[in-house]
Amino acid sequence: MLDAVIAAVKVVAQQEIMPRYLRVARQRKADGSLFTEADLATQEALTRELRKIYPGA
Repeated sequence: MLDAVIAAVKVVAQQEIMPRYLRVARQRKADGSLFTEADLATQEALTRELRKIYPGA
């Protein structure tokens, strides 16, 4: 299963992070930390892919 997770992370990185690399605006969360559109897209995509690997989790 670890191989499936690693593969999912690689796919998401290629699809969500690399196309946006150094091209997105940064925003601040309530705690002052930064996040970007790429962060949000990556989180959504990884959640979707991990649910395929670990249904019901």
